[in-house]
Amino acid sequence: MAKKKKQEPTEAEEARAENVRATLESSFIRNVIGSNSVKVDPMAYGNLGLMGADEAYGEVTASQEFGDVRKDYMARGRDKLRNSGIFGETALPTNGDVSYLIATQAREVYGLAKVGELEEHSKSIGAGLDFEVPEELREHIGQELSRKAVDDQGKFNSDQLNDKEQAALGLHQMLTQAYERACAVSTAMPGYFGEFNAGAAQILRKYEESKEPEESS
Repeated sequence: MAKKKKQEPTEAEEARAENVRATLESSFIRNVIGSNSVKVDPMAYGNLGLMGADEAYGEVTASQEFGDVRKDYMARGRDKLRNSGIFGETALPTNGDVSYLIATQAREVYGLAKVGELEEHSKSIGAGLDFEVPEELREHIGQELSRKAVDDQGKFNSDQLNDKEQAALGLHQMLTQAYERACAVSTAMPGYFGEFNAGAAQILRKYEESKEPEESS
């Protein structure tokens, strides 16, 4: 029996895959979501984890990328006023406003991800997952499954999905949560070891300085 020829991806599929890849691999987005997650629930990560997240939060909110999103946020608000015949400037968005916009846009892209893509990227940033997604579930896209699960009354009804689709959607939702938790852990991690890195740097600096007179003699 002849093998079924593999279809080449369409332009739309290539664009979807690139959008998902760029979003899931963005350290900027990971730091925004991760640091905010830790700061919202510091008890889950402890004082040392919060120290790491505070540092990451300070760095990411002071970054050029974050500033660019803030400017775009203000520009869209100003355009909204102008289009309504209102003169004036919108209020300067807070770090929370900008973080919310970034996280919302990122989560919309997560919905476009295939189950297999979420598994791959979650594990690549340190999610301690010890299961493998079955091959027959890897190609399902969360947004498509969620849309299919909406019944004629506009309500979510998982009975609209078959067993394979229900399993795929459940894994998609779980892997999305795992990805965001891995983002949080990665921003918290420096806090757990920061004192050792600082202490070692001081010891090694003194050691290098002590070697200089010996080498020059």
